[in-house]
Amino acid sequence: MDYSQLRHLLLFDIETVPLSAAFDELSDEWKLLWMDKISKAMPENSSPAEIFIQRAGIMAEFGKIVCISTGFFYESPEGKLSLKIKTIAGDNEQEILTQFLDLINKFAERYPHFQFAGHNIK
Repeated sequence: MDYSQLRHLLLFDIETVPLSAAFDELSDEWKLLWMDKISKAMPENSSPAEIFIQRAGIMAEFGKIVCISTGFFYESPEGKLSLKIKTIAGDNEQEILTQFLDLINKFAERYPHFQFAGHNIK
C-alpha cells in the first residue's frame, strides 16, 4: 500500500487553559474586559466566575497555550507505517510557540508541500 501522502501531513493539537486559575484573580481591568466579552452570551443563572472557568481557556484574550502535540507518519525500516509523536509543554506560551515553529520549519524543509491536519482546525 502507498502511504506517501500520509508522510506529508503534520498532525497537531493545541491545549489551552485560562490565564488565571479563577475569575477573582484577575485585575479589575481584566474583570471588566471579561464581562464585556461574555455579556451577550452568558447563560442566565450563571456567574462570570463560572463562565470564566468554563470558557476562558478557549478565548484568545483570556487563555494561553500550555501544550502542543504533533505527529507525523513515516515508513519504518521494516516497511510498516509508523507514527512519531512529539509534545511541547510548559508554562511559557512564547517558548512553546517558538519550539513549535522550529518543528514546523524542520518538517517543511523535508516536505515542502506538507499540510496540517488535526481536530477542529481550519
